[in-house]
Amino acid sequence: MKILQVCNKITFPPDEGGSVAVLNISLPLSDAGHEITIFSFITEKHGMDENDKAILEKKVTLRLVKQETGIKMHNLLGNLLFSDKPYSAQRFDSPLFHNELKKILSEQHFDVVQLEGLYLLPYIMTIREFSSALIVFRSHNAEHEIWSSYSINAGNPLKRLYLANLAARLRKMAEKYINSYDLLVPISDPDSSFYQSIGNNKPVLVCSSGYDASNIFPGDIRPDGSLFYIGSLDWLPNQQGLLWFIGKVFKELVKTSPSLVFHIAGRNAPEEFIRKIKHPNIRFCGEVRDARDFVRSKGISIVPLFSGSGMRVKIIESMANGKPVVATSKAAEGLDVVNGENILVADRPDDFRHYVNKLLNDNVLYKKLATGARELVLSKYDNNKISASLIEFYNKHLQ
Repeated sequence: MKILQVCNKITFPPDEGGSVAVLNISLPLSDAGHEITIFSFITEKHGMDENDKAILEKKVTLRLVKQETGIKMHNLLGNLLFSDKPYSAQRFDSPLFHNELKKILSEQHFDVVQLEGLYLLPYIMTIREFSSALIVFRSHNAEHEIWSSYSINAGNPLKRLYLANLAARLRKMAEKYINSYDLLVPISDPDSSFYQSIGNNKPVLVCSSGYDASNIFPGDIRPDGSLFYIGSLDWLPNQQGLLWFIGKVFKELVKTSPSLVFHIAGRNAPEEFIRKIKHPNIRFCGEVRDARDFVRSKGISIVPLFSGSGMRVKIIESMANGKPVVATSKAAEGLDVVNGENILVADRPDDFRHYVNKLLNDNVLYKKLATGARELVLSKYDNNKISASLIEFYNKHLQ
């Protein structure tokens, strides 16, 4: 099968949620013998060096459009005053990208064109004109929910109004394009429910982002007296959750455990955020070259998230590597987890502190959760099984 994946950003090695979700599908499909082409914007912020590009091109064909899609204040104000489109999506509606897409579709036949996220839906008309492929909308999350949640917690009244307006525009965009695709492939059940609620009548397959089972950590599960977090640090909900954890949980933990260390890794952290998280017991690692090595060398995975949708692929990665996870209910949303069996879920600071303390002091609980987490990934989130079910879904509708 020939599949064209259309993306608004791609990085390699995959070091943030969007790229992980893309490559967790494309790489196992390539290994299974399917021809995968990734067509994506590439920018200074989201890109890859020539060595990484060469490694990725051993698996897939890359067609990249270099374009700066960063936020520019004059464009943002113009969008706010003279457009009804969400600015976060408008940045990726590019004439250059449309033209390159036309060229790709004119040059070769694809069985499936898979649009990776809401921001790519404006390209459907171009695809219809130049291709007879099945058009798949792979929803990574319900975008409006992310910004709606963030607006509620924004301190600045003007910022709160703007974010609420952006959330409303994103919901209208989802409603505008509903059923314009052929198949819907959301990444989680909650996202599937949202699209069903606004009128989706196309065939649906919930297709989680998983993990390469060949990389499942095979060694003994040993407790480690450290906490860690890894994720995109330019994403506002991640920043918000970390500041909550540090302020309400971690600073209280170190009062009784003064040697406790919290390692934070992630790309594109703003300087202001780095300043806010400074603490004698916090080690800011920035962007790490190998996320697996980072995860495997640490102890307890901390995932404090209060807004957003989709699923947290970094939770899956921690679980696969035998690390117990303490997360908020929002972070665990969309995952087939059981509190106390393969994860610990807490939304209140005192509950979060209690669970972390239990894991630090109870080796039996630590190993129970780590073992349960790894078994869950093998049974439910093996990328090869997930990609095989996706191909079966596509074949059914191609026929």
